[in-house]
Amino acid sequence: MPIDVEFCAVGLHAYGSFEESVSTVSSEGQEGLDHSINGRVWMDHQYNGRELLIETEDGSFLLVHCQGGTVAWRVGRAKPNHLEWRVPPFEETVLFRLPSGEVVPWAWHKVLSGFRGKPFALAVSDSLLFMFWRGGPEYLLCCYRSEGEHYLVLSEC
Repeated sequence: MPIDVEFCAVGLHAYGSFEESVSTVSSEGQEGLDHSINGRVWMDHQYNGRELLIETEDGSFLLVHCQGGTVAWRVGRAKPNHLEWRVPPFEETVLFRLPSGEVVPWAWHKVLSGFRGKPFALAVSDSLLFMFWRGGPEYLLCCYRSEGEHYLVLSEC
């Protein structure tokens, strides 16, 4: 049964404007990702539908989540302990029905498991955030909202 999506948002952090996001990205975003995450090996992950926590081989953690309807991320050396981790309350492939009526399948388990053991990277382009591994598909991170619940989704480009 598809989850009806009321709102589909893509975006970088929770900034109020494109200019604000670009200036922040140029000063800390992409440089911070390049320094702390990009090229690291994806060792493990936890996903609860709203948030994705990735652990890399050097002990860094990347938390990607929906914040105010946009995609946000945070890099740290300590595993966040305030998060409620559980298996998402849906099957390994979930169907979303977009406002246009299009039904979009997302095989979240297959997609996220495909990154395990591979060096990966995130890239900022305009106000969008992409995730990929060398020679693999590229994914756009976006947030879907349905009945007050947010879902973090990686859509293949």
